[in-house]
Amino acid sequence: MGLLTPAYGSSGAGEGGDHLTDAQLAIINNWSYDEATNTMTTDSTLEAGLNSFRLGGMHTNSSGGENTFWHNEVSHINWFPVWQGIRHYGKTENENVQLHPTARIYSPANVVAMNGIYPTEQAVSYAAVITLDKNESIYGIQVKAAEDYSGELTYTLRNGTQTGIVKYRQTITVNVQDGDAIEFEFSHPQETHDGSLIAVDIKKENGQSLLVKSGTIETIPWLLLSMATFTDERIAMREDLLDLVWQINTILHPDGDEMHLRDQEMMMTRNSEVIEWDITP
Repeated sequence: MGLLTPAYGSSGAGEGGDHLTDAQLAIINNWSYDEATNTMTTDSTLEAGLNSFRLGGMHTNSSGGENTFWHNEVSHINWFPVWQGIRHYGKTENENVQLHPTARIYSPANVVAMNGIYPTEQAVSYAAVITLDKNESIYGIQVKAAEDYSGELTYTLRNGTQTGIVKYRQTITVNVQDGDAIEFEFSHPQETHDGSLIAVDIKKENGQSLLVKSGTIETIPWLLLSMATFTDERIAMREDLLDLVWQINTILHPDGDEMHLRDQEMMMTRNSEVIEWDITP
């Protein structure tokens, strides 16, 4: 039954015995509708799933772990801006309050075998807690089934332990035999920083973990990761470049040619798109 689908047969029911429950009425009463602008308004906080905010059929806003993406449904590009941030002022541990703007630079995407080049015949549950040793952007995974199974499989990625916040979840339907490949192709990248703790599992409809082939270490699953690594590079602001020019010219013109230094600053101010300066002695 949908959240606002009428219930049946309780007190206060209208014709046919259907009515809205108190909980459903509370939801409706938190919304207002403007017919002239076709706009719905609420003063409540909205919470949705991780991949659920869509603007028509054109863009989908998704949580990507250590990033947030706007997926263009036509070009299939996951867009995101240059980020900057500010920490919570009220916490004493946040000494460096401002996080300067950074651009995320990616390595070429690769398919990487984890825990050995090839799987073994040893069966192990796909459930693990992992500490990352690099910044990772994951596009999908492939495992080898170690049991016959037909039905739904749900892959879950959590922050921290197996009881942590869900960062990504995907359900697929399979009909596999022992040794078959199972692939989860993510709807958008999942990104996590070096040193972070994550928990992953693949579960069957009955809630039990799927048995998969292990790798070189026979207590750990073997898998293929479609991934790239990334670094967050600080964006140079105009003030940073002006300071750099001043330092260079101070070294090259120790006689303190202030007129020369001011000329360089004016050149940068006039042309903010193409920055040129004279660094000849």
